Amino acid sequence: MTTYIKQNTSHFLIAVCLDNQGNYKLSLIITYEVRKSSDNSLVTSGTLTNIGNIYTDSIILTDIDEYYILYFTPSKYENGIENIIVQSSDINDIQSSLDALGVSLAKVLGLVQSNFRITNQVYNANNCLTSAKIAIYNSALDTTNQINPIAEYSVSATYDVNNRLVNYKVTEN
Repeated sequence: MTTYIKQNTSHFLIAVCLDNQGNYKLSLIITYEVRKSSDNSLVTSGTLTNIGNIYTDSIILTDIDEYYILYFTPSKYENGIENIIVQSSDINDIQSSLDALGVSLAKVLGLVQSNFRITNQVYNANNCLTSAKIAIYNSALDTTNQINPIAEYSVSATYDVNNRLVNYKVTEN
């Protein structure tokens, strides 16, 4: 099995040793080597520390690449191997990006007047709109009921002496 980890973050190495009866073996010396898969070069090595029933250490891999970790146990026990792919981002980063993209897309849809509602209109003496509120929603039902807005905006407009629009501004509240 391959583990995917984020570049420049701690990755915990964990091993257990069991005897023939399935009991945990403590106070053993278990070492490890981290090697690049592409050229077998040694990146780092060390000794796992016994904590409770497990042996553990942590490493930080700075290069985006594929690696394998070799675990070396005393001769009566089975050695282990772990495959790792280091990436610049992990699933949490990708999910955050997708969530942000979803919010932005919903705002764009609203600003092109999908599930869009304009309220609190104010007009000047010449019946020109000078201010209003805009709200955008996820659904037609929310738009109708004016609940759960995705975003709300303030509208302001100014006109010249001939009632021609000279400034129109929409800002998110």
